[in-house]
Amino acid sequence: MDKDIGTCAGYNYIIALLMRFIDDEEAVFWCLLQIMTSLNWRRFFICEDKSMKIMQERVPDFLKSVTPRLYQYMNELCETQTMSLTMTLP
Repeated sequence: MDKDIGTCAGYNYIIALLMRFIDDEEAVFWCLLQIMTSLNWRRFFICEDKSMKIMQERVPDFLKSVTPRLYQYMNELCETQTMSLTMTLP
């Protein structure tokens, strides 16, 4: 749908996380579209800048302060899932 993005590498982490909590594939698609457009995550897939690294460093503290129960749950996931989540939403 987005012709500016040459590759979809990395989408799999976002989609896997969404599919873990949302059973409907169509709903996952629309959530992904909102994340890419409304939150402007598409910029991470268009240019190579430090935006993704900055986000990876800030999101854990943000989640811990805003949604401590979600943060705790995420830390209780097995190490592989937590690593995948960290790569997507640190």
